[in-house]
Amino acid sequence: MTKFVNISKQAGIQNFGFGLSVGVSDLNTDGWPDVYVGNDFVQPDNLYINNQKGGFTDQLSRFFQHSANSTMGADLTDFDNDARVDLMAVDMLPTNNYRQKLLRNTNALSRYLTMIQHGYFRPVARNVLQRNNGNGTFSDIACLAGVYKTDWSWSCLLADLDNDGLKDLHIANGYRKEVTDRDYLDFLLPEVAKTLQSKDKNLMPFKEKLAAYKVRNFVFQNKGNWQFEDKSGDWMTIPGSWSGGGAWADLDADGDLDLVVNNLEDPAFIYKNLTREQNTGNYLQAKLQGSPSNSFAVGASVLIEYQGVKQYHELNPSRGIFSSVEHLIHFGLGQVAQVDRLTVRWPDGKTQTLTNVPANQRLQLKWSDASGYVAHLVPRAEALPTLFSQKTPLMQVYFLNTRKTHSAILKPGC
Repeated sequence: MTKFVNISKQAGIQNFGFGLSVGVSDLNTDGWPDVYVGNDFVQPDNLYINNQKGGFTDQLSRFFQHSANSTMGADLTDFDNDARVDLMAVDMLPTNNYRQKLLRNTNALSRYLTMIQHGYFRPVARNVLQRNNGNGTFSDIACLAGVYKTDWSWSCLLADLDNDGLKDLHIANGYRKEVTDRDYLDFLLPEVAKTLQSKDKNLMPFKEKLAAYKVRNFVFQNKGNWQFEDKSGDWMTIPGSWSGGGAWADLDADGDLDLVVNNLEDPAFIYKNLTREQNTGNYLQAKLQGSPSNSFAVGASVLIEYQGVKQYHELNPSRGIFSSVEHLIHFGLGQVAQVDRLTVRWPDGKTQTLTNVPANQRLQLKWSDASGYVAHLVPRAEALPTLFSQKTPLMQVYFLNTRKTHSAILKPGC
């Protein structure tokens, strides 16, 4: 009989954060899976790096400069085709100016500084798109990419929806009541506190006074060069909703990814993808049959190469929030008719390579056919090229309006 034992504390992953999502990926390319936990409220996210000895160490501050303040869903995948896994995590910053003034979603400066002074990791109250620099660091480019504000967001999914070779972004939004409304926080919440201290603890009248507002979901097309374009309403009909989890799958096995989004108080959205019917993009898919102990091959990775382009995908189906996508490797290829090289790495490091693979097919790959071995398909770069290099140990700083000449050491990064 299968039996599980809770070893969270011994493994170093026990924490008391308000966790909402979890993602698994080999973020430091050492061949061992790491874990990213998205936490709501004050507690920062966790990045548990696998120590290869049955435990993990939280190294969030080593890899990232900041995290979202209230992380909901998060997705770990390579969005810019440099074969390095990136991170998308969503928060609650409203999209338009009216709702930004109506709701309280950002930290006051005093609260922000207090958190920093007490050792909390730097929070930003918006979505983050953390690009993997390839040397153990990440850079947040959500504002540059145009995906930093999407209202109260839950699931976020990066997947190639139009088969052009670039992973697009879908975000599911909505909360039943406007609990961050400024009028509620300033006027009703103090009354709620008084009621809780009284004999009559009926809070239903206060709940009924809270506004209910349905926001829409978002879908963004990846345009390359770290840019996304809002295609909501163009690619699919997106009514207002209270949406939660999202999942992609090729439901009709025609070579493009369909989408399912669950809703509160409404039927689920099921979107059939028409990319293949419109002949606007080729594809290549792979179903993986793993070892007897891991038949779904969870943790496997696939790298394809063609015309100087690399695409990388890991088979870790738990994505977004409260969701699991299809156990499928899917690559959009645009108008490319053949992949020069396809390499699969199984979770135990065994590899196999195929060459000159025609597009528009679903491959059946088996762990039993693998014969090679590699720690990771994309080795980590130890250093990034820089524009300047430091040649002197210090710089002289002169204050000409004083009688004396002063010097100070300017440390790198100051």
